[in-house]
Amino acid sequence: MALVVFRSKAAGEIFMFAETARRIFEIIGRQESARGVITAEQVPEALQKLVAAVEEEKAQLKAAREDTDLQDKQGDGSA
Repeated sequence: MALVVFRSKAAGEIFMFAETARRIFEIIGRQESARGVITAEQVPEALQKLVAAVEEEKAQLKAAREDTDLQDKQGDGSA
């Protein structure tokens, strides 16, 4: 598995798997490239998109759990 390194003059290096980095770039609407520069001015919008994606995934997981719980209850005859 390949690793990607994010470097910042303001913070330390961040290492992550390439697959995770690709997903982050997809969420924030950036093309994957060898040098994926995100400027300080772009950070607020990128952060907003990442937070929205996390919230959406949480909602999807909650809905899936609720569906599974409902199916389990219906299968037990307790619903």
